[in-house]
Amino acid sequence: MERAVDTPYEVFTRDDAYQAGIDHLITFAGMPPGQVVMDLGGGTGAMSVAVLERCEPAELIVVDPDETGLAAARAALGDRARYLLATAECLDEHVPPGSVDHVVVANAIHLFEDLPRAASNVFSVLRPKGTLSISTAFHRDASGEDEHRLAKATLLRALRELRSTPKRAAREERHYKERQELSRDSLVAALGQAGFGGVATESVPIAITPDFLAAFLQTDIFALAVLPDYDPAVSRPVLGKAVMEAAANDKTGGLYLRNWLFAKAIKPEADR
Repeated sequence: MERAVDTPYEVFTRDDAYQAGIDHLITFAGMPPGQVVMDLGGGTGAMSVAVLERCEPAELIVVDPDETGLAAARAALGDRARYLLATAECLDEHVPPGSVDHVVVANAIHLFEDLPRAASNVFSVLRPKGTLSISTAFHRDASGEDEHRLAKATLLRALRELRSTPKRAAREERHYKERQELSRDSLVAALGQAGFGGVATESVPIAITPDFLAAFLQTDIFALAVLPDYDPAVSRPVLGKAVMEAAANDKTGGLYLRNWLFAKAIKPEADR
């Protein structure tokens, strides 16, 4: 099958650390075959490929708000899935209630604009006894001291490189919105508020490399988060170069343990 042109997210999702996160989520979720599965925030389809290969769903629905990501997913998956351009916050406007057995959110929940609303919408589209499984490498307790040190060195290098670059006008619209930092407690609270029961979480350390960091720093959303005053077309390659140079001079030898957060919850049966 012909591949779409690589996006930064495709480079990121092919990294060994990202694939390790997918492998663990598949095992953690425990999806039986023959289910209707939704890959929410499915992006370029990395998680969907694993679901198709290992879970044998009756139907797979890939949902993402980014047209470029969905185009890449379509190129990878073809007619083995159906595709929906939508956000988690408006999911109930596009998917009938009680029509999905399992929703999986692979490394995307930290990007949701309104977590309580998104959790409520996921709850709505799930059938009774339907399940939700989540992973994220981006939450309050994800990074250790080594990675914090690398992040500071990266930012200093990038700012030095950009010191003569004009900043964007203050009145120019920022596409990145400030979000409250995701934590285990805020995730569990949002799931409970939405009505989910049996919420289980675990933290799993997975070694990441500078290549992993460089790939996600060169996506628009992270470039704008780190350096909001600069055009991401300019700041992305600067950040990628800066993190690789900082890592080459760091004492860890190029491996950083990041704590991935996994969560699973169930929609209770309706009261009889």
